[in-house]
Amino acid sequence: MDKLRAIQYFIAAAEEGSLTGAARRLEVSVPAVQKLLGSLERELGVLLFDRSVQGVKLTTSGDAYLDCCRPLLSDLDAAETALARSAVRPSGTLVVAAHPQLAHHLLLPALPEFHRRYPDIQVDFRTVHRISDADAAAADVLLLHGWPEAGQDLIHRKLGMARTLIVAAPEYWASHGVPRHPDELTKHICLLMRNPPGIVLDLWEFERGRDKVSVPVNGWLISNAREVVLDAVIGGEGIGRFSELTIRAQMHSGRLVPVLLDWEVQGGPPLNLLYKASARRTPRARLFIDFTIALLRQHEAAGETVAHHPSTDRPAWHRRGYGRASSALRRGGVCAFRSTSEAYRARSAGARQRRDAGRFGLLLTSFSARCSCRSAIPTRRRRRSTSSARAWRSCRGAIGLNLEDQVELRRALTNRQRRLRRNAAEVGEDLL
Repeated sequence: MDKLRAIQYFIAAAEEGSLTGAARRLEVSVPAVQKLLGSLERELGVLLFDRSVQGVKLTTSGDAYLDCCRPLLSDLDAAETALARSAVRPSGTLVVAAHPQLAHHLLLPALPEFHRRYPDIQVDFRTVHRISDADAAAADVLLLHGWPEAGQDLIHRKLGMARTLIVAAPEYWASHGVPRHPDELTKHICLLMRNPPGIVLDLWEFERGRDKVSVPVNGWLISNAREVVLDAVIGGEGIGRFSELTIRAQMHSGRLVPVLLDWEVQGGPPLNLLYKASARRTPRARLFIDFTIALLRQHEAAGETVAHHPSTDRPAWHRRGYGRASSALRRGGVCAFRSTSEAYRARSAGARQRRDAGRFGLLLTSFSARCSCRSAIPTRRRRRSTSSARAWRSCRGAIGLNLEDQVELRRALTNRQRRLRRNAAEVGEDLL
């Protein structure tokens, strides 16, 4: 039995005073009303109506039951009405958190438009730097840039990255010249920023077609405050690297002039939208998420953001933590290769080196075992035997190793050679 429908039939019959009137009001047949009311009475174990030719009349039990059912049905109707109204005109408080730069240059200029569309939604806006901040945990929707470590309770959407530009004041370009290639930046004063993890961003990476260039830059100023670096660049003190979203006003006014526009600057942090899985079921959160995505699509169409880009992956220098990004060059990271052809040659050389190192390791093992056996041979016989040095040179020549060129192998073999010399001294023979 559909108890809710039975209650609706019961209230209609009580208010109309007849089963026929209830059937007409509910647009059903009279037998359907009779059947459902009979089932309701049998379930309750009482008679709700006194039936007669003139119609139906509530019993004492029926009158008491009606007083209980009317508020229940009224509350249900009110809930359905409120739900329908919220779907059309959502309301309530929405907690939004964003990085200060994204808040100032992206979201805050667009919030008045969101308010005009949905005037009943109150936005509680907070600025955060990391996903670990206290305000980030209370947010319904987060907008961050970088590579946040999102928990399993959050849905993480990478929305691409903001376009990055190399800029300086017109006075600086007039006095120092305009670079035509990224390599020329090493001759310029580049003002640097330190990101929140503490990494100095002194490795500027560029890409044009198949050409990739990594340039270690330097200057007299390093700061973790973007505004400090930006003010110095506007003042003509050097070159800066900034997101286009954050310097639109300065470029439109002519205070900053971009260069190397035929190159694409790499290494910029991606834009991330994070929200709880339950947020999509909340109308106000769902509307804000869709509004933010549409806003970024507008910037993408204007060329200020890129939706899909390989640099959205965390770079190697970022994973190393505190220090300088340019240390990747000294440590032989992938970014040290100045072109794809160089990277290919380096990978091929590395493969050959690993192959030769494997063969060399086997020969060393055999050679060391032979030296151990020779230590038990009498001195006279050892002198008549083949020189160990000659044996060593023959082994080295068999695999075609050039120790002068194989720097990594020389470092790995130094300790082994010393041990071999000590063994040679013990048996009275210079093996090497």
